Amino acid sequence: MEGLFRRSIADRTPVEMIYMSEKDIVTKRVVTVRQVNEDAITAFCHMRQAVRTFNRLNILSALPVKRRSWRQDDQIG
Repeated sequence: MEGLFRRSIADRTPVEMIYMSEKDIVTKRVVTVRQVNEDAITAFCHMRQAVRTFNRLNILSALPVKRRSWRQDDQIG
């Protein structure tokens, strides 16, 4: 995932990730990463139209977005 996040920063490309909140709610997020550190990533959330911080331990998966149109921040389950 580290390489994918770094590429998102360099190329300003979105990443689709499955994220579990502190309240155990699992969502699909489309984000553009702005900063990466050991514990968290800071990214622009496309649905919320705001910069958010995501705990790296709660990121369940991450993939590059391959198409221009995507469904933003779908709650799973």
